[in-house]
Amino acid sequence: MTFTDSIIVFLRTIVTGCYDTLRRGPHMACVLIAVSAMLCVSASAWGQQTVVRYVNIGHDIPPSEQDGLSWTTSYRFLQDAIADAEEYLSDPEHEDHTVEIWVAAAWDGEWDPEDPPNPIRYRPDQSKDNQDPDHPNQAMQCTPDLDLECCPPYGNCNHLQRFEIPANVHVPGAFPPDPHTWNNNEGAELEDRDVSNPAYETVLDGDRFGGDIVTPHGGAELAIELESRDFFVVRIAGYLAVLDGVTIRGQVHISGAEARLHDCIFEFSEGPALRCSRGSSVQIWRSTFRSPRPVDEAHADILIADGAEVFVIDSCHEHAAPPGGRGRDRKSVV
Repeated sequence: MTFTDSIIVFLRTIVTGCYDTLRRGPHMACVLIAVSAMLCVSASAWGQQTVVRYVNIGHDIPPSEQDGLSWTTSYRFLQDAIADAEEYLSDPEHEDHTVEIWVAAAWDGEWDPEDPPNPIRYRPDQSKDNQDPDHPNQAMQCTPDLDLECCPPYGNCNHLQRFEIPANVHVPGAFPPDPHTWNNNEGAELEDRDVSNPAYETVLDGDRFGGDIVTPHGGAELAIELESRDFFVVRIAGYLAVLDGVTIRGQVHISGAEARLHDCIFEFSEGPALRCSRGSSVQIWRSTFRSPRPVDEAHADILIADGAEVFVIDSCHEHAAPPGGRGRDRKSVV
């Protein structure tokens, strides 16, 4: 189902509920009409021409062959696809277009549900330029006080870099690994996504040091890894930007934008997972907020500034305690 199809289904649901809403009084009817009008405008915008860019970090081809126009020639790093989308949408002839960036899952080894390998993560400091050993970005920034090695290949460990999602850019993840081999080598399509399949988990990670921040180690090492989850890894500042079916390890900043976050997992430590600035309009559907801390007034999942609107639907907080903690529990945030 495409994004436009989803909007159409949602509008049909609203129409079928009109009778019950109207029975509640004219004020509710006015609200329904206003919401429907806004959604119709959104559906119209989403119905404009859409182009697709493909990203697969597990598909290692030379940078000169990466144009993002197919799974076979996909970009390896998400930053390159975002830069491509920005350049495409900057053309006045494309100002009403939408760019979908399809992002595939990848694993460091063969998938085994009993003993799953570590995911190959998309980090905001990675780019195609960093695959060139002579490029200035390849100068690694080490952090000796953390007793860690230099950054993994193709990154520069710059904690100020983040994924900046522009207006009219939709980023669906949860595509299968090796998507170029699907459908008789024609490539995976939207219907091949599966947000409920752990083998398709697509991870955007704020950990620039390359450690696996999901596996807790305890002590100071755990503290280092949890700290990396407090970097801003994604910033959304554009109209109708969408993240769908991705795991975000770090914080997300919604900067006065209209954002849609569907079927996402937000992993963070101190929190909040989302910071929504004044003027933001955010819809969060079927998502999980995962933290080693229980949610309370001091450790909220979402920080909402005055003048921001956030709608959370069918989502929950999952407390994943480190070793020695009290285990895992879930709490609805709806």
